[in-house]
Amino acid sequence: MHHWPPHGHASQTGRARKLALVPPILPPGPVDQAERVVLRKINRRAPGFITHFVRSRLIGHQVEVGERILVFQVAFTVPSGLVEVTDRTIIEFIE
Repeated sequence: MHHWPPHGHASQTGRARKLALVPPILPPGPVDQAERVVLRKINRRAPGFITHFVRSRLIGHQVEVGERILVFQVAFTVPSGLVEVTDRTIIEFIE
């Protein structure tokens, strides 16, 4: 039986590392759930289908304005500040 290295660690063969999205350290008290998150594309040449990857990476994680996710940057959130993205959050992409 082959033992696979934990996600986020380099394999023994020296392949490139795959890093998992790590949520930020939680502030004291509860974090608001995001009603809306708007992301601005920071690489104009990035393909349009990448938005599906970004959506899947966001759900279940916390974000705040200025944070980068692949080729996008969080432009603003409703409510403002650190928020948790849920499956009910409206995620919008702007140029």
